[in-house]
Amino acid sequence: MGTLALDPDLQDLASAIDALCSKEVDDTLIHTVADDISAEASTVTRSLAELGVVGLAVSERNGGGGAGLMGLAVAAETLGKKIVPGPTLPNALSAYLLDKAGNHNQVVEQLISGNTNCAISLSPGNIVLDSDNQDRKSVV
Repeated sequence: MGTLALDPDLQDLASAIDALCSKEVDDTLIHTVADDISAEASTVTRSLAELGVVGLAVSERNGGGGAGLMGLAVAAETLGKKIVPGPTLPNALSAYLLDKAGNHNQVVEQLISGNTNCAISLSPGNIVLDSDNQDRKSVV
């Protein structure tokens, strides 16, 4: 099995995420969230948002990092290695999809800043947004 060569910016990103998670994610946090689904992982989630992980794949014109799905894949791999709990990856994917769909800049901005959580469900011809700050609605 081969490995994918990463450009230096993505290598730096992986290192930054790894360092942050090594500092903020420990066995106690992982087990607390695993044992109680309602437990919060808000400190690490907020730190990752501040690092730019949630907005990583979002276009630069909408305040994101512009790294696309490759950047999101690097983040997902690093977060997975550290068994990071919380909504960071669902929020990042939601932000990316809403950015691509257009006309959802306010929700994308809230996601990138770490001020809301969001989930998206997909069905043929329809994307449904379910956000902390909005009622469920069809967006595409």
